[in-house]
Amino acid sequence: EFSGGSLSLGASYAVGVAVAETLLNFGLNPQIKWPNDILVEGHKISGILAETHMENNQIKAIVLGLGLNVNLKQETINSIDQKATSIGAIKHKNFEVAPILNKLCNLFFEDYDEFIKNGFSFIKDEYIAKSNILNKEITLRGINETRNYNVKAINDDGFLTVIDKNNKEYTIMTGDII
Repeated sequence: EFSGGSLSLGASYAVGVAVAETLLNFGLNPQIKWPNDILVEGHKISGILAETHMENNQIKAIVLGLGLNVNLKQETINSIDQKATSIGAIKHKNFEVAPILNKLCNLFFEDYDEFIKNGFSFIKDEYIAKSNILNKEITLRGINETRNYNVKAINDDGFLTVIDKNNKEYTIMTGDII
């Protein structure tokens, strides 16, 4: 059974997988940057936010927010303070948003009931296959500090299993990979 936090986190992972699959359908090669960004050619093309609304310890709603750069122009991309891109910038043409949105929604809801029943484990293999951090060294910015780790695995909850320079193993539930 999900807690509110793990369901919303898992739902953001499921959206990430659907975004990556959608981008594959449009001829791009996306990678998931843990936990909830999508990169193409090392540039951010999408970000996902999730929030759970609970009442009396029961999940009443999950709100998912998704930003996907579809027709962002190169001059706008150049003004952003991080590496970014868009489908249109990569493919050098404008795209209609509706077919992309339809594909994304169809992919997300295709297995939605199975995902709700089984959680992250239902999409874990697909998420890992699209991930860009396994067996790599990362720099992780947490609430109070920034540390380097080697990523060993993504566990059944979608958390990172990492090893520090002293070979001590940790489970990372949240943070920003920089």
